[in-house]
Amino acid sequence: MFIIQAFKPSFAKFPLPESIDAALNGEVVIPCEPEGAPKPDVTWFRNNVQISSSTRTQIMPNNFLKLTQITYGDQGFYECRAKNTYGTAASFCKLNVKGKL
Repeated sequence: MFIIQAFKPSFAKFPLPESIDAALNGEVVIPCEPEGAPKPDVTWFRNNVQISSSTRTQIMPNNFLKLTQITYGDQGFYECRAKNTYGTAASFCKLNVKGKL
């Protein structure tokens, strides 16, 4: 007997951290671990603008977001949005960029 699970995405078990501090010129990885069946597709946003991979921004195969050579311009609200045929869910994180004191 097979049990087939089908449910909309959820961040109930693994929400994004409320905020993350990153060092100026450093790098940071923001985790995104939604649950869902079928496995949800993940899209990243910063301040409501979709993020695509670039030289400093990488959406990793595990859906984590990696930012390198961080600038003050990277500061803001990040959203990991998960979607499958049963629905959509999102989790948010504020990125704070800290310079040398």
